[in-house]
Amino acid sequence: MTLDKFSFPLNRRSCVVGILSILFVLACSAPSWAQMGSVGTVNVLVLDPSGAAVQGAKLVLQDLATNVTHEGETQQAGSYSFVSLPLGTYKLTVSKTGFQNELLSSVVVQGGRVTDVKVTLKVGAATETV
Repeated sequence: MTLDKFSFPLNRRSCVVGILSILFVLACSAPSWAQMGSVGTVNVLVLDPSGAAVQGAKLVLQDLATNVTHEGETQQAGSYSFVSLPLGTYKLTVSKTGFQNELLSSVVVQGGRVTDVKVTLKVGAATETV
């Protein structure tokens, strides 16, 4: 018995069909690859001066190039995630009654990456901005 009896005959048509199938699979998955590189995530953690989580802090994330804003509120663990953000530089304002407002003027969102931001609020009037 020779190995030739177990091999499959390859003809031009089967090669073309195989190549087209591979190209089709790659083309269908390309948008998800591109999308991963064109958006990013910002995770915000808000703490009080003692290091305890601040629930219910209002978050406003503003794209400095387009002025589009995204709003959120911290959960019980003091955190909130802004997902699928366009790439760019953002301004983050954090406010909570009984604390001074905090302003971070340069939060950078990079493609396919997570930017972690930790904010410690200072006790004071909410009308003050640090």
